[in-house]
Amino acid sequence: MAQDKGVALGWDDEGQAADDSFELLPEGEYDFEVTNFKRERFDGSDTMAPCPQAALQLKCRGDKATGTVFERIKLNTKMMWQITAFFKSCGLIPADTPEGASISMSLFGQSIGCTGRCKITQRSYKTGKGEERAVNNVTFLVPEQQPQQQQPSYQQPQQQYQQPQQYQQPQQQSWGGQGWN
Repeated sequence: MAQDKGVALGWDDEGQAADDSFELLPEGEYDFEVTNFKRERFDGSDTMAPCPQAALQLKCRGDKATGTVFERIKLNTKMMWQITAFFKSCGLIPADTPEGASISMSLFGQSIGCTGRCKITQRSYKTGKGEERAVNNVTFLVPEQQPQQQQPSYQQPQQQYQQPQQYQQPQQQSWGGQGWN
């Protein structure tokens, strides 16, 4: 896996203030908002070809804690399950998008401000120097499908049958016994 070597700064360049603090979020489910997106490059590994990757900054809010989590999604066919889950989770594609449907990677550019739900877990690892560290892992949760209400089959409106009215001839008025002569 490629090590982040940073970017060289010139004497006249500006950088962004940063501290070395890292806060591990407790495991659980969180609402998230995408607060930043950057296009990056993954240099490849023994198991995955080099490819672009989306670097996402997520503001996570939950019952236990609130914090920022950074997640990288590789734009590789092996990772379409994660790309699909992310897009579904934050509403960029419908939750019922079927497997095999075509999905545009350009949707990442529309992700800032999108909200969704995720599950945070913790993963431990050892650094190259043998130090034990932990990081947050993100699993994007896809909204549950709302069962579609069954559409009633078409039924012809029922008309109330009314007995036809019988025509009654007007009664002839009598003229007092006088007829037309």
